[in-house]
Amino acid sequence: MITSRLKDFIGDSDFGGWQIQSMGGAGSDRIFHRIQKGENSAVVMSRTGHGAHIEDWLEVQGYLHDLGFGVPNVYAHDVSIPAVIFEDFGEFHQPEENDYGLIVRELARLAVLGGRNIAECPVAANRPFDFQAFRWESEYFAEQYLLGFRKMDGELVNSLSSDFDLIAEKLSQLPKYFTHRDFQSTNVTVINGTVRIIDFQSAHFGPAEYDLASLLWDPYAQIPDDFHRNLISKYIDEFEKHGGFIDREEFASNLELAAVSRLMQALGAFCFLSSVKGKLMFTAHIPAAEMRLKKLLAGNGRFEKLKKAIFPME
Repeated sequence: MITSRLKDFIGDSDFGGWQIQSMGGAGSDRIFHRIQKGENSAVVMSRTGHGAHIEDWLEVQGYLHDLGFGVPNVYAHDVSIPAVIFEDFGEFHQPEENDYGLIVRELARLAVLGGRNIAECPVAANRPFDFQAFRWESEYFAEQYLLGFRKMDGELVNSLSSDFDLIAEKLSQLPKYFTHRDFQSTNVTVINGTVRIIDFQSAHFGPAEYDLASLLWDPYAQIPDDFHRNLISKYIDEFEKHGGFIDREEFASNLELAAVSRLMQALGAFCFLSSVKGKLMFTAHIPAAEMRLKKLLAGNGRFEKLKKAIFPME
C-alpha cells in the first residue's frame, strides 16, 4: 500500500498523474513501485528496515555514476521518507550465458576504478571486508543454516570455529578493492550491450575475489564449471589492463575460498529470509547453494572438519 506522503513526493517530483503499480520485492524490506505514463516509466523505492539503506544506496549510486558505471539514474529523492525515484531498467532478466564475458570485464573495471578513489565513497571505504566481516558471514551461516535449518548439535557447530577463523583470516588479508558485496545474477544484467548494476547499497572495501566468486558460484544461475576458467582469464586480463595486478595461480585458490565464504553467507540468508522474514521462495535456492559448497569443500582439502560436519555421509 502506498502512503499519502509517498504519493505527494511522487507528485511534487514532476510525476503527478503517473500510474502507480506495485512491483515484487526481494530479500530486503524495501518496497518498489513502477510509475508510468505512456511509454515512459520510472521506479520508486521506499521503506526502511532490513536491507533498505536508502542513504547508502544514494551515496554509492552517485559514486559509481560519476565513474561511468551502468547504475540507474536518479530523478528525485527524499531521505526523510525515505524514497528515491530512479531509472527503470524494465523487467530485469538474468544474464544470458554469452553476456558473462562482458559482465566479468566490467566487474574487473569496477573493482580497480572503484577502489582507486574509494575515499570519495565513505560508505564503502568505511566498511572494510576485514576479519570480523568475514567471521560475521560464517556466524550467520552457523546460526541460520547449521543450527536453525539443519538443527545441528551446538557443540559440533562450535567445533568449526577454527575453520571459520582460518577462512576469515586468509580472505581479510587479501588486497582490497571496491566490492559490490552482492554481485550475482539477480543484480546485474546486460541491456543493449551495456552492463547494468543494481542493489549496490551494501558496497564494501574488500578482496576482488569476493564479487567474482559471487557471480561464478551464484545459486540463482547455472554457469558451467568449464566456463569458469575462461571467465576468470577475461577478468584478470581486464583487471590488469586498468592497472591492477593479480597472481593468477594464487588468485584461483583465493577465489574458491571466497566462494566458500559467499556460499555460507547465501545459505544463512536463504534460511533467515524464509524462516524469519517469511519469504518462503528462498528455500528453493538452498539445494543449489549446498551443492556448490559441497563441491568446493570436496576439492579444497584444507577444511576436512567443516566438510565432514556439513556433509557427514559423503
